[in-house]
Amino acid sequence: MTAARTLQAAVADSRPFLQWCGARVFHNQTLPFFPRSATEPVSRLQWLRIACIAAAFAYGTPIASSAYDQLIRVNEQARTRLIQHHRLWELEIGYRGRPETWTRMAARLLNDRQLLARVALKYGGQAPDIELEYRRDVTIARAEVVGKALVLWGGPLLALYGLAWLARRRNGKAPVRVQPASIYDPRYRPPA
Repeated sequence: MTAARTLQAAVADSRPFLQWCGARVFHNQTLPFFPRSATEPVSRLQWLRIACIAAAFAYGTPIASSAYDQLIRVNEQARTRLIQHHRLWELEIGYRGRPETWTRMAARLLNDRQLLARVALKYGGQAPDIELEYRRDVTIARAEVVGKALVLWGGPLLALYGLAWLARRRNGKAPVRVQPASIYDPRYRPPA
């Protein structure tokens, strides 16, 4: 099965779920931040929720940009180490320049699959073990970058959420829930 057919099958399988999610968001069931009608006023709590979500996105944007740049750097460094360790410039027959130049250009221009194909040409049967080790190292390095970004973004948000939870708990007041009048109105209670 080709990659395009696999992608089409995955989209077809997920279509009912995506429609369900879209309907819930469209009908304001999942995210009840906005009023259901234009005449219903927006409360302070709703505005506070909207402001907190906007602040979280605004705070996360530079962190995500920095993490993306670090991921690009980590990938390039891993490819550079792979080229240097296995001396892949020796496979390039027509190249007469310095190995450092070929390494720097190949680390930027070639992707992992192309470099690992060169490793397979050079080592033959040992290539799957080398590829497995390389992919494991790259995955660990990428996970470190993503983990740091998530801690930088989620740590302060979690701390603020914890402080709000502690403040509400200290006050000892439960949030006031307004019940419909029919629950407490004796006219609507069943006969005793």
